[in-house]
Amino acid sequence: YGQIAYDPDDPDLVVAGTADGCRISRDGALGWSQCQGPGGEALAVHFDRTSSSQARVIFVATREGIWRSDDGGGAWARKTAGLPDNGTPINGFSGGSNAVSSQVMLYCSVPSRDEGGQFAGGVYRSADRGESWEWAMGEGINKDTEQYDQWAAGSIPTYTWVLTSDAAPLTVYTTNSSTGFWPPHDENVWRSDDAGDKWRETFYMDPRFDEYNVAPNYVTASMGQSYKGGEPPFGASICRSDPDRVLIEWSKCYITHDGGDSWFNGHTFPPAGVEPGPLTPWVNNGLVVT
Repeated sequence: YGQIAYDPDDPDLVVAGTADGCRISRDGALGWSQCQGPGGEALAVHFDRTSSSQARVIFVATREGIWRSDDGGGAWARKTAGLPDNGTPINGFSGGSNAVSSQVMLYCSVPSRDEGGQFAGGVYRSADRGESWEWAMGEGINKDTEQYDQWAAGSIPTYTWVLTSDAAPLTVYTTNSSTGFWPPHDENVWRSDDAGDKWRETFYMDPRFDEYNVAPNYVTASMGQSYKGGEPPFGASICRSDPDRVLIEWSKCYITHDGGDSWFNGHTFPPAGVEPGPLTPWVNNGLVVT
């Protein structure tokens, strides 16, 4: 928790996530009040940019659910119809709203589970501002229920981060834990351009992968392989105005500016004119913590 989000069209309207819900300010953070409704550890906030600035629709997601306010944060209603209702926590949340197209899409992720050999859980979507949710684990995405090899993090992939933008609400990314080392069982960053009907992997960090598309760093250049550990990334973010710009953090920072076709390192790079290798030096741009 701890995200601080402001309305892109009214920066005086600010919502801050807390361990027990969220607090709201309408005067640029000079004064704060508790949001009466959302409870639990806050995850993410979305301001619906298709709504009136005089009565802004706001969404808040916490571990315990998803809430909507239709009056700029005065009153809140829980919006979880269609999501698993057995106390399943929310893993991640993101919303995209485009004032030009009047399109609003919400996404969330919940813990995965094996139901009689069939994958359940993962990513859900809502096209009606949270009134109803439907499963968005479409074609292509990892829905394993068995461990593929000995390097797997588990027998079923867990989906955590979900990312979308106001520029393209139908484009969504999600991240997962691995059920094996080799694609498509590995931990990855998945992209869909149709709100989850079809998915494709975008992040191939190991130099041994045929699809290898991540610039080498001091680990992969030295060892000739990657070490991600099988778990989802620790952090992830997307540019609200450009869905092709995404940043993820897997102990190291990786960034794409072309929608996942290629990734570069956000923490270190080789000196100019130096071909990366086992004994080459690396330039630290300040983000490397060790």
